[in-house]
Amino acid sequence: MNIATTGPAAEGDRPSIHGKMLGKALSIIAEMGRRDAPMAIPDPCLTCAFREGTMPNMTAGTGMVALNIVLRIDTDRFACHHGLKEGEPQKLCSGYVAAMLAPFGNVREILAAFHAELATVGEQPDDVRAAFDAWLNRADPERRLDVYQAAREYAKAEIAKEPRP
Repeated sequence: MNIATTGPAAEGDRPSIHGKMLGKALSIIAEMGRRDAPMAIPDPCLTCAFREGTMPNMTAGTGMVALNIVLRIDTDRFACHHGLKEGEPQKLCSGYVAAMLAPFGNVREILAAFHAELATVGEQPDDVRAAFDAWLNRADPERRLDVYQAAREYAKAEIAKEPRP
């Protein structure tokens, strides 16, 4: 099963405008599959590549791996980072399971819309990358967090921003 690298967050793939666009498509695909599933599928975790707005969801490299697996270009399965035993995943990612259930015709439409949106990105500054790098500089100035730790800290920071009912 495929899980992302655990190297230092500052050295690896980081959120970007391209990753955010791809991540939005992945979250829509997963939600479509979850909605139409013949069984209950848990919501994605707070660090899921299929949950819009998470660090992995806005990371183009992770998004491409997830997309290739969903499209069956890569025949591997997409695993969840939660509950690793000796560094090995113990379960499939619920977002991946949901995305695999989305009707392929609808997936193609979502990806066509993503492609059209991606074509509008020109030479503009990458505000998503800049915002993430600014957060990382505040959260981990000594660069001690690995990618997974950074994703959890980022999720906590994003949750803290949400208005309370």
